[in-house]
Amino acid sequence: MGLAILVTITSLVISEINRQQSHIARRQHEQEVLILARMAVQTDQKILEANGVNIRIEESKNKIALFEGNKEILHVSKVKG
Repeated sequence: MGLAILVTITSLVISEINRQQSHIARRQHEQEVLILARMAVQTDQKILEANGVNIRIEESKNKIALFEGNKEILHVSKVKG
C-alpha cells in the first residue's frame, strides 16, 4: 500500500515537471519570436531567421503584422482619429 502511494505521488510530480518544462519551452519560443521581430523592425528587414525561428514582417500604410511561417503572431493597426 505504501509503495503504491509513493509511486502515485512520484508519477504526479514527474507529470507536473514535464508540464512545466513544456510551458517554459513554449514561452521561450515566443520570446525568441518577439526578439527576432524587434531585430527585424530595427534593421528594416522583412524576413529574418535565427536560432531556428523564421519570421516575416508585412507592413502597409495602416498596419504592421508579424508572422511565423503562416501563423500571424501579432498585428498592430493604426487608429484613425
